[in-house]
Amino acid sequence: MKFTLPLMVLITAALLSGCSDDGGTPTPPETGTVVVTISPEGLVVSWTLNGPDAFIASGRRDTVLTERAVGDYTMTWGELPGYFEPPIAAQNLSAGETVTFQGTYVLDPTATGSVAIDVSPDVLHPRWVLKILTGGGLHDAAGMGDATIDDLPPGPLTVDWQPIPDFIEPHGGQFDYELASAEELTVSGAYTPRPPLDIQMVRVEAGTFVMGSPEWELGYAPPFDTPIRPDEEAPQHEVTLTRALLVSTYEITQGQYLGVVGSNPSTFDGTVNRPVETVSWLQACQFCNALSASEGLDLAYDIVGAAVGWNQNAEGYRMPTEAEWEYLCRGERPDAFAHGPITVLGEGQNPESDPVLERLGWYWSNSGGPFIGSTMPVGSKLPNAYGLFDMHGNVAEWCWDRYGATYYAASPETDPDGPAVGNRRVLRGGSYASYANGCRSASRVGLDPSVGVGSVGIRVVRWAETVSAEKPRDVK
Repeated sequence: MKFTLPLMVLITAALLSGCSDDGGTPTPPETGTVVVTISPEGLVVSWTLNGPDAFIASGRRDTVLTERAVGDYTMTWGELPGYFEPPIAAQNLSAGETVTFQGTYVLDPTATGSVAIDVSPDVLHPRWVLKILTGGGLHDAAGMGDATIDDLPPGPLTVDWQPIPDFIEPHGGQFDYELASAEELTVSGAYTPRPPLDIQMVRVEAGTFVMGSPEWELGYAPPFDTPIRPDEEAPQHEVTLTRALLVSTYEITQGQYLGVVGSNPSTFDGTVNRPVETVSWLQACQFCNALSASEGLDLAYDIVGAAVGWNQNAEGYRMPTEAEWEYLCRGERPDAFAHGPITVLGEGQNPESDPVLERLGWYWSNSGGPFIGSTMPVGSKLPNAYGLFDMHGNVAEWCWDRYGATYYAASPETDPDGPAVGNRRVLRGGSYASYANGCRSASRVGLDPSVGVGSVGIRVVRWAETVSAEKPRDVK
């Protein structure tokens, strides 16, 4: 049988059409998109969407539902205390279209209440954060001191009381309440003074360690364009301390200094558990003697005017030598900090935070820096392995030694106590105003002993009683 060309074209088209209908790619189902939005923005409230073929979806926030079958959809909005909920809504979804269910909640003015924050004592103006659990955080508030917040939906709420140095926060810092419909709720927060710390001492045994820092340790050296440690921290050398010490657990506080001396020279005064500062080296010597006298101990220092001699056989309180200080600071660690190495120099107006130092001390990055920063209550960071707090940062600490930039090259191997001559005395540990590199265990600075600075304070030590058969520890 012969076919003409037009007839063959028709037959071929028919065959191709049949293949497409029977065995080709099926036609996709007709779908669309359903968008659910809730206002005011951020509100958390339940909703339920019903659609074709017994479809049900639910949620509590804005949602986009794609590839939904065409047909009729119905939205039911959940109730929220203190609000008028939107009415039930119905829409038809066509193929390729998008429908939006907008749920707008309106506050019911007859149901809203108010919260009055009442802080005592009245002279305090602590910060607080009010968290309204109803409404998805839309009505949360923060402030200082007494305040009244209106137009709040009824339901549970929480008040977080922020800490104030030397005061104990109300209710342990947080308390839960329930606001009834149209209620005027008063939330009272009474701060109570934190009792001043006693001078606590921890025993640290004698031992041997490596003093100074390796050349590669991060710490800007003059002319401050190379991120290596300064030459004054070199050479590293082994030092042996032959006698155990009793060491103050914390830096001497303002309350402790006031209790012993009868005055408080501090710049950040009125806070008994912050470290005392603006204390000169000579005043530190005088404090040590006054503390020794109050406990009936032999005075460690012979003070005549501005001249001070150290009686090394006396059992009374004194400042540590520079070697003792570094040994105590390191806490048996060879790293830049007592919990690990330095990773961030922190130079600049917006310094990065060093992750190790952040746990140990108050410094530029977490205290506000030298211009708007301040000291913090002692013991509010982690201690080192000896149980000593604030060895890094908060306030720099006076040592007994005169400062010598090249002293390490000639330092004795056993119980060194500094150069015989020099116009400055050693400061160690860095402060709230220091960069991270200035708070390293090996970092050292010299300062005129007659000068008191708002970032400089005191830590005291004294000889511990000898323990029989005691052996120095080897700490490297």
